[in-house]
Amino acid sequence: MGMPATDAVFTPGVKLQAGKLDVPLDSSNSMLVSFVGPVGTFRSYSYREVMKEDFPTETFKGKIVIVGLTAAGVGNLYVTPASPVLSSIELTANVIENVLNRRFLTRPPWAGQAELGLLAFVTLFLMFVYSRLKALWGNLLALVLLIAIPAGGLFFFLQGFWLKVTYPVVLLFAGCL
Repeated sequence: MGMPATDAVFTPGVKLQAGKLDVPLDSSNSMLVSFVGPVGTFRSYSYREVMKEDFPTETFKGKIVIVGLTAAGVGNLYVTPASPVLSSIELTANVIENVLNRRFLTRPPWAGQAELGLLAFVTLFLMFVYSRLKALWGNLLALVLLIAIPAGGLFFFLQGFWLKVTYPVVLLFAGCL
């Protein structure tokens, strides 16, 4: 980004600031990655392709180039939401894409309270509402909640906030069974 590394200010557990860029960090000083797509989303070239005489030299002009191992059985592979076998090169490309486009995924400060509140809501629903309704109406209302809770989680995710909605959904499903 054209600035010296000495201009970066690191605040542990909060952010990494470089000029006008703020990269949010979690409590372990890691950045949550918002994956762009599955394996192969970023264009890659093999060493053999690049070394051919007829390879166009302008291919890499003005682009960030990441050099590394991608062959099966060589290098590190990561299990991610994008793929069960994502190479370190593709992981790095996703991180760079997030930083350049300022697409950050964060856990907001209120996430823990919201998740506990949702668990409490589902528990109270199961104890006091679901158990008093007839089967048809109870199951219809539970189905609406089973759709609304993940949809709400997806809405926040698309806004860049990660909320854990799996536990309330599992509790609701198990409670209905």
